[in-house]
Amino acid sequence: MALKSCFEFSHMSTIGSRDIIRFPVAHRQGHVRGSVTRGVRAAAQQPSNIISPTAKQDPFQDPTVYNDSAFDRLMITIFTKRLVDEMADEGQVVDIPRECSYEDLVRVSRDVMKGRTPEEQAAFVRRCMQTLAGGRDNFLGLYRRFLPPSKWTAELNAMVASLAFAWLVGESETQSAPIQLGERESSQLRKKNTGGVPENSIISGEQEQPFQQEAVVRDQRSVVKIKKCRYLEASGCVAICNNLCKTATQDFFQNDWGMPLHMKPNFEDLSCEMIFGQEPPSHEDDEAFKQPCFVHHCSALETKMAQEPKPCRKL
Repeated sequence: MALKSCFEFSHMSTIGSRDIIRFPVAHRQGHVRGSVTRGVRAAAQQPSNIISPTAKQDPFQDPTVYNDSAFDRLMITIFTKRLVDEMADEGQVVDIPRECSYEDLVRVSRDVMKGRTPEEQAAFVRRCMQTLAGGRDNFLGLYRRFLPPSKWTAELNAMVASLAFAWLVGESETQSAPIQLGERESSQLRKKNTGGVPENSIISGEQEQPFQQEAVVRDQRSVVKIKKCRYLEASGCVAICNNLCKTATQDFFQNDWGMPLHMKPNFEDLSCEMIFGQEPPSHEDDEAFKQPCFVHHCSALETKMAQEPKPCRKL
């Protein structure tokens, strides 16, 4: 009798005079009970404010906590002091403690932006990188001469960047991907392929295949995937990311280190890709320079720009 009642209830249950709820008929008693129970619980627990699956999550909602080691604190202090010394040479005085925190680095970065155009900001940081790397005409000159762009030098740069700069950008890893090589290396490979092999090719190991582009594309492990950039998260500033980090670093590696580099920040999740061996697009074609400010993190954001997002005016 109990089973019969369940099946009768599964067909029709009257509420009031006309509202009818119908449940699917099941062939097993356990399934019927489970279906009815889940339906009742779902109705009782259904939230009123349903979040759309397409809604973007605020990447700053859960801040990353870092426990800097002695090496991390040393590198943060060295880099911050280099920025301050460069500003002092230009007559700009900024006070910093003897041992700098990451917050000090971000504060000094904001001071670098004051009174300088985006181009001047990038050139400023690039000069600091040159000094820290031993000078353009010393170590950098030797590196460019004896270690020109190649698959293994690009992969070496990616490995070193992933291991040595966690204190600056956070956790990262190297990845393999088809890389569109820079013009210098592409030209050299085209010259080697004049013996009947098409100039436009994908190179994977020892095999070459035709590719429908002018540049040469090669599969190599020279992509550094920064999972959540510490510099961007701590600053919350699109201009700092593009001017002081992306442009300055790309220019340094391309013109001083001799290694093409394309940096692709993702402003939705604060991740970033450093693609060694690949030249960056022009400023006009680079999506990073069309990014609006972070609405809740930019003190210079105008109300009308928050309502109608436009590219950050400091880019």
